[in-house]
Amino acid sequence: MRQAVNRSAFTLLEMLVALVVIGLLLGLLLPAIGKVREAANRMGCAINLKQLGLAAAHYDCAFQKLPPGYLGPRPERGADPQPDYRFQFVGVLPYLLPYLEQGVTHDRLSADLPADYFSTCSVYPGWWTYPSAFTAAETKIQLFLCPSDDASAAGAGTDLVLHPVRLESEGWQLIRAGLSNTGPGNALGRTNYLGVSGYSGVIGVAGNDLLAGCLYNRSGVRICDVAAADGTSNTLLFGESSSPAGALLPARSWMGTGAMPVAFGVPSDTVHSGWWHFSSQHPGIVQFCLCDGSVRGIRKGLLPGSTDYDILIRAAAWHDGTSIDLTGISN
Repeated sequence: MRQAVNRSAFTLLEMLVALVVIGLLLGLLLPAIGKVREAANRMGCAINLKQLGLAAAHYDCAFQKLPPGYLGPRPERGADPQPDYRFQFVGVLPYLLPYLEQGVTHDRLSADLPADYFSTCSVYPGWWTYPSAFTAAETKIQLFLCPSDDASAAGAGTDLVLHPVRLESEGWQLIRAGLSNTGPGNALGRTNYLGVSGYSGVIGVAGNDLLAGCLYNRSGVRICDVAAADGTSNTLLFGESSSPAGALLPARSWMGTGAMPVAFGVPSDTVHSGWWHFSSQHPGIVQFCLCDGSVRGIRKGLLPGSTDYDILIRAAAWHDGTSIDLTGISN
């Protein structure tokens, strides 16, 4: 005689219930996983910025001044370099390579450059005209990239130049120039970090120049001077610039595009950021490194005319003589 065997199995209803429960659990877990990932990315970004701040401090110790924001027009800092961009336009980050364990890259880019090419007193053609510099600029350096961003997704070319120009009539404007990502621009190493040049850098307009930051065209600010003026813990040095926040935004070459003004403010998460803004992929904040090496998350939404916009402008300036409290705009 055969013995009956009981076999357990899911009914269709039980299976549907199990799938619904699994779906609910995933719905609860995925946002939490996303928040954990973003927290880790935010911390990684802060570490990158801190490394830049420490490298700048080491440079200051070696040369008794911070590196220049970039090598633009000289002697007239606010001059328009168009149409041939006949100046070096090397940004601040190449100066820091030896202090970021990137000495090999620094040596490669200098291979066929004049000995005084990086001097703030020298004028030479743009770095992209020198084969060794262009080849070295193709190096992908992870420390220059925010983990929350994807610089390779930028669809509007790769910028080599950012520069504020004093207008003959009145005021000033920020200009940019770069290469198409369908051509050689696509191979260039990119960055999410730019030096802070203050309201508009130094362009020959007295009111603007008073609000200059530490890193502008052919600058040579000393950390000891910042400490004696507005204070290193109150002065912004580097900040984030998110390349693919919009499909039409350009990427930034780490070899060029050294510094950017804060005059246009920091847009909120609901406002489309432009290439002229400091911005980030972090919800609610854009991270900045200060002259003392600390990193702060500056609240988004500090646009011209908004509450606390003036604090951002004063924080970007190193010698305006105004006492500020960054806690009001920090997260």
